[in-house]
Amino acid sequence: MGNQLCTLNNDTVNGKDRSVIANPPLVPSATEKLPRVVLPANVKPTNYLVDINTNFENDFKYAGSVTVDLEVVEETNVITCNSKFIEIKAAFVKQVDKKDLIAEKIEFDLKTEQVSFYYNEKISIGGIKLYIEFTGVHADGLIGFYRKEYKVNGDSKLMLVTQFESAGCRRCFPCWDEPALKATFEVILRVPKNMTALSNMDIISEVEEDSLKIVKFNKTPIMSSYILAFAVAELHYKETITKQNVKVRMYTALSHPLDQSNFALDIAKRCLEYFTEYFDTPYPLSKLDIIGVPDKMGAMENWGLITSAVSVLLLNKETSAKNVKLIASFMCHEIAHQWFGNLVTMAWWDDLWLNEGFAVFSGEQCVHHLFPNWNTPALFTKQIVQPALNLDGLRNSHPIQVEVSDVVKVDEIFDAISYNKGAAVIKMVNSFLAEDDYKNGLRTYFKELSYKNATTNDLLRHWSNASGKNVEKFVDSWLGKMGYPVVTVKSTTYDENKKELTLCLKQKRFLSSGDLTIEEENASDATVWHIPLNILTSDGKVHNLTLDKKEGTVTFPYNKCKDSFWKLNGEAAGFYISKIDPREMKNLITVAQQKLSVLDKVNIINNVFALARSGEYELDAALDILSKFKDEEEYLVLEEITEQLKNIINICYNEPKFVQDSLENLLGQICSTEKLEKLGWTSKPDEDYLLTLKRGLLISFSARAGNQKTYRELESRFKKFMDGDEEALPGDIRDVAISQVLQKTNNPQEDFDKALKYALSRADNEKRKYLACLGSTNSIEILKYILNELVFDEKRIKSVEVLPILQGMSSYIVDGRKENEKWKWLKKNMDVIEEIKKVYTFSTLTAYVFDIAIGSSVGTRIVEEYKAFRQGVDVTGAELEKRLGYFKGGGRLFDQLEEKLQNNTRFIEKNSATLQKWAYNY
Repeated sequence: MGNQLCTLNNDTVNGKDRSVIANPPLVPSATEKLPRVVLPANVKPTNYLVDINTNFENDFKYAGSVTVDLEVVEETNVITCNSKFIEIKAAFVKQVDKKDLIAEKIEFDLKTEQVSFYYNEKISIGGIKLYIEFTGVHADGLIGFYRKEYKVNGDSKLMLVTQFESAGCRRCFPCWDEPALKATFEVILRVPKNMTALSNMDIISEVEEDSLKIVKFNKTPIMSSYILAFAVAELHYKETITKQNVKVRMYTALSHPLDQSNFALDIAKRCLEYFTEYFDTPYPLSKLDIIGVPDKMGAMENWGLITSAVSVLLLNKETSAKNVKLIASFMCHEIAHQWFGNLVTMAWWDDLWLNEGFAVFSGEQCVHHLFPNWNTPALFTKQIVQPALNLDGLRNSHPIQVEVSDVVKVDEIFDAISYNKGAAVIKMVNSFLAEDDYKNGLRTYFKELSYKNATTNDLLRHWSNASGKNVEKFVDSWLGKMGYPVVTVKSTTYDENKKELTLCLKQKRFLSSGDLTIEEENASDATVWHIPLNILTSDGKVHNLTLDKKEGTVTFPYNKCKDSFWKLNGEAAGFYISKIDPREMKNLITVAQQKLSVLDKVNIINNVFALARSGEYELDAALDILSKFKDEEEYLVLEEITEQLKNIINICYNEPKFVQDSLENLLGQICSTEKLEKLGWTSKPDEDYLLTLKRGLLISFSARAGNQKTYRELESRFKKFMDGDEEALPGDIRDVAISQVLQKTNNPQEDFDKALKYALSRADNEKRKYLACLGSTNSIEILKYILNELVFDEKRIKSVEVLPILQGMSSYIVDGRKENEKWKWLKKNMDVIEEIKKVYTFSTLTAYVFDIAIGSSVGTRIVEEYKAFRQGVDVTGAELEKRLGYFKGGGRLFDQLEEKLQNNTRFIEKNSATLQKWAYNY
């Protein structure tokens, strides 16, 4: 998102000094080590007794107490813990054979989110109890112990639920809110009699007292505070039991039919069984509850009580095939966390990838085990690896292991690097080691470190011990350095006598901007990656050779003949781009297209367009290579083709119309009406999952490209559906149909009104999907209505539903008018975004909104306007300070957006003439 890095001096926010660093270093200052904001080490918690009297009424203010067993390791008269938005009524220390000590002074530090209790006497080394009475508020947000409103048969209901990762527990009660400060937890919740109360553990007792019931839960294992959880609401559930006798329950609001949770519940059961056997480490709790939470984004892996968006729990006739995979992935990801993160926890947030990278990779590994026909390895490359490559190709990326000085800044690294690149590196390790060595390393890791905290080195040590290989050396550059390499084949030499092929190779850092300087490439501290080449040859063999220096040669057996071929990065096992001469690439596809796996074809297409975006391939050569896939039938290859073409079309909105038309025509030839007719419009019983996805893709892009036969059928079905014929648009293609009709219709207002009415009629778990379709409208007046009226209509649109609407505007056809309107709206409505941010309580949300709104924009004007707006050049004084405050959270993400805008602009400037020439000759 930016070749230039804007830096603001906090001492000069009066507007007099707004400097710009024109050529930032490849390693940004964010990676420098700063002192960590952590609690004093003079005491350590061992157990909490948390007692909370919930409040569903009026001001939602709740009262509670917490008794913390502390081990005093250093004599002190000050005890400090974390607390935020909590009012403390009293705090005293109970000591064995000594009088109680009442805190004489209670001091809050708002910046560090800490509270200190001062006592007149020194507290001796040994065990004590700290008793605190407090009050808090069930806020209407998505963090802490918050409240959410939802409807059951038109009646408003409330759910109280927690979200404590990464620093939310301190918003519920005073605690030691750091991952390494593990303890056990005993929980008591006082709730209305008609409510179900859940926590991490099973219930010991329920006692009614007046209008309440007092629910006591068993003590947890030793664990970190961020995976503690509570939920209180009117709920019903469905239950199953694993073969290890663990109860698994799926809880939903009463408005959701229980049978819709069957699919997710079955996956949860089978997934628990799979991981228990694969890790040779039992799930240590007696139960696992999973609850659907209104308005929640994603899911949270709390030990024994997973909280999740309703949309990734329920399966009904409206659920698209893509959502079926999403449900499976979410379930397996969160259950993988029961081991990676819960049983063994990173020591500090700079090792976040130990939680998230493993949950991604192991979760998809489990999906592949449960659904072997889904081609999950290829889906993994498409959905996990490629987004990481896109982000890590920016100058303003960050290493997997990035220094986190303060937990309040950790939101910036909950991204495609920690999650996706982390998972991609694990995939490389899995390929580097034998499967048994990989698995045995994990098993000994869990046996040694269960209920403890771990670092990256702990895991690497176990893999090295299991395999006898130096895993630390293999992954060092991948974990500790940002970016990834492009491996260029400089020359090839074939030895006819030995039947061997020798490749002369070179590696350097890949930048999607293509502007890596010679000085940077040759710098003494330039990264040299340990690259697994995994050379695939036409005889089906993979040669596991490595490149661990800037330039080198590798030799492997090869019988050169008419139909022989070789390919770097077989099965896309490595996290890098490979480059051969474009003519050789064409030959490879011509010879090997029928023999290459889906995964290798996806990898080739992705590499070709990454090289074209960076300027290392000419764009017309990349498009010619793509045209060789006109007869392709495999869904995942077609999806990769359409994605690459759509990305180019979306940033060509200022180019002559015949350029856009030619690109759309190529899209239409690849997603032809003939392919759709061959597949049919209606799915068959027990149809292969990928065929169902293929149908939606063909319909969408065939209609988009102007295939009239497809569009007329789609329009007819849309009209029938809106007139009440639900069978006309099955759930698999419903959102596709709505978005395409709104793009192409000659009756934009009438069809928009129908689509809006339908979206507003859906349950919350489906509503967002159809609201997102509205952004595909071809009417600029309707777009203005959406931005300036609809998103402010609180009776119809919740604040959490604004984001899907904005996202939908960038998911379909992009044009200059839309981009201009979105940009004007952003500048005008920063206060609105701040209000949405309060609901999500995610510090980087503003950057996310900017990215989805203008991330596909092109032109020097938008780049300069974005930079100027971010720096506040048009305001002074209090307005300037306010403006800079909007951009305070997520600094790196705003830099990434600037880099994206510059890369888009540079790409079009470089390729405009080439595109026009290609389109003219197409």
